[in-house]
Amino acid sequence: MSAILGRIELGDRAVGRAQFRSAFETLGAYGSDHSELNINGGIGVGCHHLRVRSGPISDSPSASQQSVIVVADAILDNRAELAKSLSVSDEALTALSDTELIWRSFLRWGKDCVQYLEGDYAFACIDTDRRAVFLARDHIGSRPLYWALRGETFLFGTSVEALVGFSDLQWSIDEEVIAEYLFYPVTPVSKPFFQDLHSVLPGGYVQLDQGQVTTERWWDPSDKVIRRIDGKDDVVAECRRLLDDAVIKRIQTSRPVGSHFSGGLDSTGVGVIASRYLRSKGQQLAGAYAWSPPVSEDYPDDHARDERPFIDAIAEAESIPLRFGAGDSENFLEFINRPMEFENETDLADELPILQAARSDQVGTMLSGWAGDEAFSSHGRGYLGYLILRGRFATAKKFVHFRYKSLKNLPLLMSLMWWEVVHPLLPTGLYHRLGRYQYFSEDFLFASMQLSKRHGKLRQRRRNSIKFTLNPNRNLKRHLQAGHVNRRMESWAAWSAPYGFQYRYPLADRQLLEFLLTLPPEELFLDTTPRGLARAVLADCVPPEASKEDIANERLRYNTRVGAWNALAESAEAGGYADECPWIDKAAFLEALKQPLDQNDKSYIVTFASITAAARVWALYRRAKRYGWV
Repeated sequence: MSAILGRIELGDRAVGRAQFRSAFETLGAYGSDHSELNINGGIGVGCHHLRVRSGPISDSPSASQQSVIVVADAILDNRAELAKSLSVSDEALTALSDTELIWRSFLRWGKDCVQYLEGDYAFACIDTDRRAVFLARDHIGSRPLYWALRGETFLFGTSVEALVGFSDLQWSIDEEVIAEYLFYPVTPVSKPFFQDLHSVLPGGYVQLDQGQVTTERWWDPSDKVIRRIDGKDDVVAECRRLLDDAVIKRIQTSRPVGSHFSGGLDSTGVGVIASRYLRSKGQQLAGAYAWSPPVSEDYPDDHARDERPFIDAIAEAESIPLRFGAGDSENFLEFINRPMEFENETDLADELPILQAARSDQVGTMLSGWAGDEAFSSHGRGYLGYLILRGRFATAKKFVHFRYKSLKNLPLLMSLMWWEVVHPLLPTGLYHRLGRYQYFSEDFLFASMQLSKRHGKLRQRRRNSIKFTLNPNRNLKRHLQAGHVNRRMESWAAWSAPYGFQYRYPLADRQLLEFLLTLPPEELFLDTTPRGLARAVLADCVPPEASKEDIANERLRYNTRVGAWNALAESAEAGGYADECPWIDKAAFLEALKQPLDQNDKSYIVTFASITAAARVWALYRRAKRYGWV
């Protein structure tokens, strides 16, 4: 795990050492094993590093030679293959860090080097003679990388906080991003919350040359061609081979490994595969971490709709130490007041107790099943319409029956036909206007009238930005690139750094994704089964009856949020919102706080999402006033 920072002056100005060190110190939590700082005239770079890889490998996170400096936050998973392509011997490879391999790759292939790199990475290559910069992130964006061009100053770094830490530059909150978030708080915002500050796209790169910036994607899953493997068994076997490889590559570490765990397929399957491999090496998983609460009087065992018996049974069978969640309203209030401008807007309050438990277990790598729903264990968005349009009615009937167990519920079938068959065929404008999430009406938003007037056109742009079609493969690709996958990865990178570990995502492995994205729909869903391929691949890891029926977790989430809602209402009564925030409709916000809604009220989810967004924005505004960002 590393963190990088760079500042390049394009004019005659030199990089100030004191100023750079001050910004660099904000990244200290990312790594205590090794730090480097190199400031020379108009170029300053630095990196902090925490050693995670096992074996006799130099982990220096920077490399320089031939007027090219490379700094990287990288864990490469294809070192041997890369070394072969670079004509590096096995003996020499053991002395080369991942950053040095990236440096050699850049010298060999230039910007095309990203096509040869596999793993989690974000890096910068600087041509010191030309003051040219190349920034890149891995295909899915598992490691964050931000940049800004301010006049003749170019900045890049792992953390928004570090870039804003250059206090000789004036920083302002981007009001348009605030409006985006308030108008539709469940959709990822388009950029960081500061003006002139951007994120390198997942699977993208940024080039600075002669003062001009260009951005491109180097990895686009829509470029892949559908392929077919003969026989269901061959598809399942190849998918399992790729999954095993993805997990094993991510636990080649000298530090304890933990894993998210649930009664569903993704995190449970990843955790079991990791545990079995570690046991074969005489080690064990440090812990399996579930968001669900332990069985108690408040959260009794509901065998019919409860994932916890599955979690318990699998953990016991695999000899995995199990840690249940312990979230409460205090966690959520802490979450509301965290610096969203540095950590982004993703709602991750449930993860706060997991961070603490993982630190107590000295976890260095945390495996997650995140990004599984988007491809590996897809529920089959668009597949029903795909079958019907092709006249495969018997297969469509089996597909529906598998999901809903009965075809006798006429309202359910009519709703299914509308959303899965008719709605995707509508013209784009009508599709969005009649989308699922139009209940985010003015009644549930707390943006001030002034903000709405200035940025009202964003309302239309924000609405249901993804259009799903009757092409399941295209839907998978669009879902992967919707923004929510990498936004959570960026947040988790910021959250986990102070706890001394790094998240890794086997189900987002590039080779695995490219395999899945090039399968015909019939093979991805094994003809009739939502999540069919994933179930077959994990048949020896997860019982067939396992289901993500986390009723106890949903009850915990509801209680946590109602407790936070009440606490916010009490704070408001005590004058906690007596000040003004020009971005929030204060009267509407305070009125909504007075009476928490029942979970069964259809307005509950959207009202609470909007209340949370307004409270977080208000907290951000107070910090912005304190630091001169408004």
